[in-house]
Amino acid sequence: MTRFRTAALSRQWPDLPAHDRRRKLWTWLVRAENASRVWELAGWLWFLWDGRYPSILMRMLGLRLVPSAPRLARMVSYEFMNRQLVWGIMTVS
Repeated sequence: MTRFRTAALSRQWPDLPAHDRRRKLWTWLVRAENASRVWELAGWLWFLWDGRYPSILMRMLGLRLVPSAPRLARMVSYEFMNRQLVWGIMTVS
C-alpha cells in the first residue's frame, strides 16, 4: 500500500480533476487508509477496556495470547536483560 501511495503521489494524482479515474482511486485510497486507522484504534481501545484480544481481527477469530502453562516460571537471564538495557540506551540517543 505504501508503494502504491508513493507512486500515486509522485504522479500527482491528488492534483488531478475530480472526474478523473485516478483521482477517484486516490480518494478511495485515502478513505481506506483512514478507515483502517479507525478500525485499529477501535481494536486497541477495546483491548484496553477488557484486556483479552489485542485486535478486532483476533477478537473475531477468537485468538487469545495466553501462556501455555498457568504457572510457567519466567526465566530471563541477566545477560539478556543487560543486552536489552544497553540496546535501549544506544537507540534512544
